[in-house]
Amino acid sequence: MNFQALRYFDEVMQSGSIRKASERLNVAASAISRQIQNLEHDLGADLLDRSVRGVRLTEAGEILAVKIRTLFQTISEVQNDIDNLRGLQRGNVRIASVEGAANATLADACAQFYKRFPLVKVSIDILDAQHVSEALMGETVDIGIVFGIPMRPEIEVIKRRPGHIAACLKGNHPLANNRQVTLKEISGFPSILPGRGFGIRRLIEEEILRQNLSMNMAFESNSLEFIRRMTEATDLLGVLPLAQSIHLSHSTSLCFIPIVDIENEHYVTELCVKRSRNFAPHVRTLLSALEKAF
Repeated sequence: MNFQALRYFDEVMQSGSIRKASERLNVAASAISRQIQNLEHDLGADLLDRSVRGVRLTEAGEILAVKIRTLFQTISEVQNDIDNLRGLQRGNVRIASVEGAANATLADACAQFYKRFPLVKVSIDILDAQHVSEALMGETVDIGIVFGIPMRPEIEVIKRRPGHIAACLKGNHPLANNRQVTLKEISGFPSILPGRGFGIRRLIEEEILRQNLSMNMAFESNSLEFIRRMTEATDLLGVLPLAQSIHLSHSTSLCFIPIVDIENEHYVTELCVKRSRNFAPHVRTLLSALEKAF
């Protein structure tokens, strides 16, 4: 079986079409299509359903896709182990983090890691909490950082750090001089909230339901940076993780005031991996650095 064909098939699977795979690999679409057809001939089964809208995996393709992920992960681990024996310290570390956690803590740990392992490529994807969990389960990332979502038993939490949620508002806002606020106090003002993929949104909605409140939500967004910019540009009250707010406060005139009636023991930053995975030494080193930084 042709390894190149497997690689092309994997790229088509990831990108959703032969054309996009061609662009990403810088390989002619006809060559990719031909290799996959050869692969289908070798296996005696169609792997893709092709249409003008793209491609979709057949049942046989789904089976191969799972096996390919395992194969490529094993090959990567073998290469990393050999590189470590040779003292090259090469490899890859893949991190998925919710946006609110991608702050100075993550950057500082990665900076220290880079000094020790300059040849290791670190990839950081910003996802919502649910997709971080799914990426860990699918082993498309090595390390996950999430806020306040129920974890699956297959995922191991390496370390937890208590979190807090803040109201983000202009200095002339009626609540700007408060040292702390409650959900009831902010509920009457037009607001912009994180999207439903954020763990803090779930906690806010649970507390709103418990207190029988109604938020005056004008906007919602899956971008914390957009929330900050909208708060600067309008009279809206934004809601952000306090850790992200403190990081932003050095470069903005906005006020960040803790919201005190959301149960903080349920709102934690969690450093996670998939349980029982075997990691190369450089992955374990970065995981250790992140654990110390938490």
